[in-house]
Amino acid sequence: MSDPNLKANPSTEEEAIAAGPPNPVSEMRVILFGVLAAVVLISLSFNVFMYKANQRIQEELKNANAQIDAIEKNPVLQQNRAVMGNLLQELAAQANAHPEVHQILAGYGVAIQNAAAPATDQQATSAPQTPAKN
Repeated sequence: MSDPNLKANPSTEEEAIAAGPPNPVSEMRVILFGVLAAVVLISLSFNVFMYKANQRIQEELKNANAQIDAIEKNPVLQQNRAVMGNLLQELAAQANAHPEVHQILAGYGVAIQNAAAPATDQQATSAPQTPAKN
């Protein structure tokens, strides 16, 4: 026997037969609208994701800047900064006596200015040398 749903709704089957084969333009239109809806949905999802990521990064930067400000205002850091400055000046004065230090630091991109180093006995007794001409 035939399907009872078809007997209950004979007008739908008759309309489908009367309409003939489906129109390819309308099928293409439906497919195009479906693809367009998918693109809009993906675009909106990506924009929401980027917005949330941007907010999270801004919050992390705000927290990091607050931590940096707290560290810089620490009085112990200010004391240590002065002590480290003195130590670095003494090391720079000692570096003039050791030329290999200049080569090592040059590898790291650090240049030492020639500070006025105390003259040693050997430097005081030797005659001044003139630079060689090219």
